[in-house]
Amino acid sequence: MAQMSDRGYLAMSLLMCIVGSLVSMNFTDHRKLSTMRTTIGLCIIGIGFVVGSRATANLFAKIIGISQQPQAKKIGELGMALGWISLVRMAAPFWNVALLTSFGPFGVFMACLIFFLTAFLLEIFGKESLIPHYSYLISK
Repeated sequence: MAQMSDRGYLAMSLLMCIVGSLVSMNFTDHRKLSTMRTTIGLCIIGIGFVVGSRATANLFAKIIGISQQPQAKKIGELGMALGWISLVRMAAPFWNVALLTSFGPFGVFMACLIFFLTAFLLEIFGKESLIPHYSYLISK
């Protein structure tokens, strides 16, 4: 059986998050949540996050690659990426509360859907920039 690439895992995880967001939305009453739909949707999103975070870390490591540059520079690049992710994770609850009070649960899941869809389209159309560093290809 063929093994899926990191880009494949990333695309699959983003699709799972898109599906989970769609399942979680209540299209008939935007202010109410369906307990069963929300539970199932959040489980799908949770699985997508686990797969996607691992695929993203692997892809990032391959893109940086093995090189002769100082270790501090590589750690700095990784630190910048992780710092940005941490900043978004800290701010997200505040955005979600603002969305929830203004637009209800439908607004929160719609915003998530837009973010997941944007990330999926960037991954699909930017796949040429997601190629591994030449040193990774040589070591393999």
